[in-house]
Amino acid sequence: GNDDWIKFEQRFNLAHNNYLERLKSEYPELTSTDLRFCAYIKLEFSNLEISNLLNLSLRGVETARSRIRKRLKLHRKQQLIHFLQDL
Repeated sequence: GNDDWIKFEQRFNLAHNNYLERLKSEYPELTSTDLRFCAYIKLEFSNLEISNLLNLSLRGVETARSRIRKRLKLHRKQQLIHFLQDL
């Protein structure tokens, strides 16, 4: 549930230099759901793993990834995972 996410987010930020806070401040249009996706993508979770974690269809995960790419203003050739890992 939400408590699990809050614990995960705190540990993730500790381990990754306040990554989600930095991402949110650089890209304020990202929602809390987008940030959750970004954390899982950065950790190299597959679309299937993300869909299972968030109880979404694979199509729902692909749609979310597309929405995040737009909010990050990525070029078509830029890979989301590489962008998130390099940030």
